[in-house]
Amino acid sequence: MEIHRGLRANLQFENPAVVTITRDSDDTNVDAGSTIVIEEKNVFELTGDLIPEVDILNITWKDEEGTHIKQIEVVGDFVCTVQEIEKFLEVEAKNEEEYDQAEIEEQRERATRDIEAACWDAFRHRYCQERLSGENRPALVLRNRHVVKVLAVVVNGVSWDESEIDELVLTSIGLERANTNSWGDPLYPMWPEGRNNIVVSYVYGHENYPSAINPVVELAASYLMPKPNDKYRRATSAFDVTTGTNYKLVTAGEKGARFNVPSVNAFVEANEVLRFV
Repeated sequence: MEIHRGLRANLQFENPAVVTITRDSDDTNVDAGSTIVIEEKNVFELTGDLIPEVDILNITWKDEEGTHIKQIEVVGDFVCTVQEIEKFLEVEAKNEEEYDQAEIEEQRERATRDIEAACWDAFRHRYCQERLSGENRPALVLRNRHVVKVLAVVVNGVSWDESEIDELVLTSIGLERANTNSWGDPLYPMWPEGRNNIVVSYVYGHENYPSAINPVVELAASYLMPKPNDKYRRATSAFDVTTGTNYKLVTAGEKGARFNVPSVNAFVEANEVLRFV
């Protein structure tokens, strides 16, 4: 489940429940709401002003049936609105099916994640926690690019304080530890060698990515439609009757292209970022 930072969200419980919420990045408790009754069901209302940061919320609640655990990811701005997908389905794709908002939101998230994975980028701020092995080098290479903020660092089981985190230098591939010597020259201490001995929690991605709106809208619409329409059918070959030659056509969406929507494949090709191995 994903929710937008700063917005309200509701968790529904069948029985009376005691709810505990902790942040994944630092395991601190979050007092972010209370249980209310809506249509004779117990609902825990998460208030948006108390969940302003991108993170993962670990939800634990107890009821008559026992203890339950659920995770909710708090993300940044969504790339497109539900209304934009509805309009595309109605006007562009000429699709007369009716979809509820939850179904559209689900496919919007699927489309966003799929295109993000293809581009190896994030179109909104996202949270990640990585467990890494130190190699006695100054640079720590992270899986995701465009790191915005480091939330927590644990090295050899010891959590860093805010002042130590503030000294980190964000680079194009990850993190470097920075301080200065007695002459004021920068120093970059090594990350201690070990196996899975470093845990970094951080926020990454773009504040907004307006050029991704159309691809996400179109891919989400294609996921929602039960059958492809003429907009998404493309020929894979052409036969020349004069020469008897069958020509194979390189068509986006077929024969190895990632998606069935040509414009989405074109967007991925133009926006894919460099992968570091």
